Amino acid sequence: MRGPPPPFSAPCAGAGGSLGWEQWIAALEAGGASYVRASLQQLAAMQTRPGLVLLLSDGYNPEELSAGLATLAPRGHEIVLLHLLTPDELRPSLRGDLRLVDTETGRRREVTVDGAMLAAYRRRLEKWQRSLRSLMGKYGGRYVLLRTDLPLKRLVGESLRHAHVVR
Repeated sequence: MRGPPPPFSAPCAGAGGSLGWEQWIAALEAGGASYVRASLQQLAAMQTRPGLVLLLSDGYNPEELSAGLATLAPRGHEIVLLHLLTPDELRPSLRGDLRLVDTETGRRREVTVDGAMLAAYRRRLEKWQRSLRSLMGKYGGRYVLLRTDLPLKRLVGESLRHAHVVR
């Protein structure tokens, strides 16, 4: 998809800097086209000094992510992929005969969700998360899963501390 990359949060440091970052995050809206490659290439061009880069993503476009990381990683940044997943993505509660609609493309698909399908889904989810971890490792980055049902401040703070990104 084409279009401008979304705006970046200004670099920040210390407790005082995190307030602006939290406000920037809170103002973001999910949805629409993804410009991961262009955004990371733009960031690589803008940020001449290495720093911590927190990349919030649903991870649905690994090719774009890889292309962007290939530009950004050689600049010495510490890159952390914050993989956003909803509770329903982590533990689907759907059962029975359903018509699923892709919210990004509008495509519809008739499915029957049973135990076997849920087990296959869990295997594919785990494989997908492993592939994102591996991709981040290839570029010297880290992977952190973020659940969307937790308050942002707690979610980011606890998850980043647990991943040893922040103290």
